[in-house]
Amino acid sequence: MLATGPKFVKAGLAQIDDENRRERLDAVLLGAYGRFWRYTGATLGRAVLAGLFTYVVVRVADLPAPVILAVWVGAWSIVPAVGVVIGAMAVALIAVPESSSQAGWLLALFVGYQVFDALVLEKRVDRTTLHVGSFATFVAAALGLEAYGLGGLIVATLLAFFAAAVVRELGTG
Repeated sequence: MLATGPKFVKAGLAQIDDENRRERLDAVLLGAYGRFWRYTGATLGRAVLAGLFTYVVVRVADLPAPVILAVWVGAWSIVPAVGVVIGAMAVALIAVPESSSQAGWLLALFVGYQVFDALVLEKRVDRTTLHVGSFATFVAAALGLEAYGLGGLIVATLLAFFAAAVVRELGTG
C-alpha cells in the first residue's frame, strides 16, 4: 500500500464530490507521502550509519557478536535523541565481564555519537523533512510490538511517521 500510495490516494479522492476539498486533500496527502518517504529514507540512513559505527567499535574493542550488536544499536537509533545510547547499553553490558572501565569508555563513546547524531544528523533530517519526537516513535513502536510483534512494530512506526507528515503538511498549507 505504501509503494502505490499516490494511486491509492487518487482513487480515494475521486470519491469526493467537492472539488475544493478534493484538491486540498490531494495536496496534503501527496505532500505528506513525499515527506514521509524522505524522512523514512533519512532515518534508515542514520540507522545504517549507527550500525556501521557500532560494528567498527565492537570489532576494535574485540567484543563478541559485532553484527548482532550493530543491528541492535542501528534499530534503536530510529528513536530520536536517545536510541543510540539505549541500544549501546547492550554493548556496555557485554563489555563488563572483560573490563568495567572498557564498558564505561564504550558507553561514553556512544554518548558522544548520540550527541553528534542529535545535533548534526537529526537536525538536518528534521529541517529538510519533518520532526518526529522520541516519545511518539517509542510509543508507536511499543504498541505495534505488543499488538502484532515485529511486523506490528514496523507498521506502527511507519504509520506514526506518516501521521506526523500529514500534520506537518496541514500546518504548512
